Amino acid sequence: MHYIIALSAPHEPKKGRVISNGSGINLRYKRSHASRLCLFVAFSVGEVGKEEKFGGDLPRLDGPRYQEGYLPIVEWNYQVGASTYSQQAFACVESPLKETATIMAQFMLRDGPPGRVVATSRGQPDRRARWASDPPGGRRESPFWLDEHWTWDETQKRLTADLVPGSQACLAVFTMPWKCPRPSADRDKYREQQTKCAATWSKLIKQSASSRSRGACEQCLARAVDRQLHGPVRRPAVVQRLRLLRAIARDRLRRSGARSIGVRVPA
Repeated sequence: MHYIIALSAPHEPKKGRVISNGSGINLRYKRSHASRLCLFVAFSVGEVGKEEKFGGDLPRLDGPRYQEGYLPIVEWNYQVGASTYSQQAFACVESPLKETATIMAQFMLRDGPPGRVVATSRGQPDRRARWASDPPGGRRESPFWLDEHWTWDETQKRLTADLVPGSQACLAVFTMPWKCPRPSADRDKYREQQTKCAATWSKLIKQSASSRSRGACEQCLARAVDRQLHGPVRRPAVVQRLRLLRAIARDRLRRSGARSIGVRVPA
C-alpha cells in the first residue's frame, strides 16, 4: 500500500502531496480531493516506448528516504532493467512559491543505457512556462514550470524528458493556481531552492529541539520543587527557598515557551 507525503513550507496551510512510491504529485485519492488541486502529475520511467510507472514494483524501489534522515526532501531510487532512476522532491519555502505549495522534482539517470521520463497530467502545459522570463509585465497562468529537457508530446498529450547517465530533468508543480512572471531558472535555480528548503527546516527543527530540551529541564525542576513542597520538610526557611525556586522555574518555563505546570504550595 502507498500513502501520501504532505510537503509545504513551515506554517503554510496549503500542502502539496507526493505518493510514497514516487509515482506522482498530487494524485487523486478521493473525489473531493481532486477539485482542490490545480494539477496532478504521474511519472513513468524506462526505455523509450517501454516506460513503466515509477515505483510500480516495490522490490526494485529504494525509498522514500529523507535527506539527512529527517529533512522533508524526499528521495527515491528505482531500478528499471539495467538503469537506475533517482527522483527527489520538496516544497519551496520562499515567496511567492510557498503560497501555492509549489513542489519541485528532479529526475536523474544514475547508470545504465539512455532512458526516458514521462509525465502525464490533467492539462496541457503552457509552452512558454519553461523557466524563462515572460515579456516585461507579463502574467500568465500555468500549472507548472519545466527546464529545457522536457518536450510536449502533442500526439499522446504528455511530457517527455530523454536522459543519459548523469543527466537531470527538473520541473515544478503548482498545487494551487497561480499567476506570476516567469523567473529565469535552471538546475542552479533548483539547487538554490533545495538549499533554502534544507536550511529553513534545519534551523526550525534545531530551534524546536533546543526549546523543548530547555522546557523539559524546567519542567523537571518544577516537579522536584513540587515534591519537596509537599514532602515531610515544612520548616519556614526551606519552604521560602522552595517558593523562590518555584518562581524561577515558572519564569524559565515562560521564557522557553514550554507548557507551565501548576505547582501547589502549602499555606
